[in-house]
Order: sequence, then C-alpha cells, then structure tokens
Amino acid sequence: MKQEFQPVLFRVASKVFEAAQRSRVTTAPPELPTYYWERAVSYRQRMLLAQEHGWHFSAEEARTDLIGTITLLQRYVDECATKMRQLAEFDPELAIKLRDVYEDFVALQSDFDDFDWNISEKTLSIVVGPIELEDVLLGEFRVVLHWDQLGGSKPYEVLALDPNSPNDQSDVTHPHVHANQLCEGEGRAPIRRALEQGRFHDFFQLVTQILETYNESSAYVTLSNWSGKVCPDCGDRTSDSDLSYCERCESDICGDCAMSCSQCHSSVCSECR
Repeated sequence: MKQEFQPVLFRVASKVFEAAQRSRVTTAPPELPTYYWERAVSYRQRMLLAQEHGWHFSAEEARTDLIGTITLLQRYVDECATKMRQLAEFDPELAIKLRDVYEDFVALQSDFDDFDWNISEKTLSIVVGPIELEDVLLGEFRVVLHWDQLGGSKPYEVLALDPNSPNDQSDVTHPHVHANQLCEGEGRAPIRRALEQGRFHDFFQLVTQILETYNESSAYVTLSNWSGKVCPDCGDRTSDSDLSYCERCESDICGDCAMSCSQCHSSVCSECR
C-alpha cells in the first residue's frame, strides 16, 4: 500500500539533504608546491649566471641544487595531482539522494514511536528504551543528531531521559555512554559510513543496537559495579567513595567493616584481623 506523501516531513528531509551535501564538499584542494618552484627558478638563474661568467664550480653546484629541487617539486606535484583526482572521484552509487532521505524518515516514523525533529535547532532524534541490561534498568535515551554538524567528529549525542548513573559518576548514564557521548567500539566505521552516505535510518539503528548491547571489556563502569561494589564482610553494596582497602588480602570493604590492626595499625577486614 502506497503511503501518503507528507509535505512537512519532505521539507525536513530537504534541509537535512542540503546539509549532508554540504558536508561532503568540505575538503579543500591541496596546497601547491610554490616554494619549491621558486627555489628551482632561483637555482636555474644562478646556474645561467655562473655559466656566463665561466664559474664552472658554481655552475656545477647550482646544477646539483636544481636537480634536487626539481626532484622534490615533481614529487609534490604528483602528490597534488593524486589528491585532486581523489577529490574528483565520484561514485554514483554513494550519492545522497533526496528521495532516499525522505524514505528513510518515513521508515524512522514507522520503526520508532518517538522520531522527532526540530528545524530551528537543526536536530533529528529518536527515543530508545527503556533499556535494561543484566537486570540493571538504565531507562530511556534520546539520540539527537545535529544535521548542521554532519561531517564533524561527533555530530550526535545520547541523552538519558531518566538517568540511573552509578554511584559518584553522574556523567556515566550507560556502560557505553560518558558525558552524553557514545563509545562506538566496532560500530564506529559503520556509523561514519551511514552518515557520510546519508543513510539516516541505518545510523539510528546502529546506535540503538550499541545501546541495547553490553560489552564488559569496553564499559566505562561495569554493570556488576553499577550500584557499588559488594563488601565481602557484610554483603552490602558500597559506592567507591565509601570503600576501604584491606592491606592484607587486598580486597575492597565498606567503611563500616574496615578495622585497624592493633599491632601494625593497617586497615584490614574482619577475616585478616
């Protein structure tokens, strides 16, 4: 069944399309090797002058310098030509098309209940969640893409709508989110390609997949320590700031269970005491 055309959504798609097009033409042409050209001209003039006066040693010296400079000049000219060819290369299969952007937005409306946009702030956003990983409820997250920052290093942010941060670390709202920035891990390259190619539906899907996945090895705070560490003496969870350290068995214990050895005055747990 053919979907009804949405003029407002098409208007938003047009603005995002224009921003995406601009972001693909941000690479400046390479600097030309004018310094080496001017040096080559100078060495040639010096060589001609030495030849006119019969200064054979000076002429040979200028000739050697001219050869070396021309060699460098040729290398830099070749590099400039290569870079210019790279700028000129255009793959029609990767071209961003307005129709594709609009259809991506229609798909986002279908797949996400909270797909939204703000024309004045130039943002697209979706809401993911509520997310629960290993029995830790992290809540909902709004993924906000700033379309005027396309082509930048991090044109989007991940905002916790009802933050459940670990103790003493309010800037961590998810094992892979710190200061509203997502640790993309292996998803970095696919996310970059999706944004470069204007595949916005794929971009939001990739970010969602990372948010719904837990990788302990790359977590800012592991889920096992999300609510603090378990004291081996009393079994209660304690925030990092309230932990003490047993200098005998090297285990973390809560402040209430930490004891001082009467002989060496070291901080110890009940078992080591």
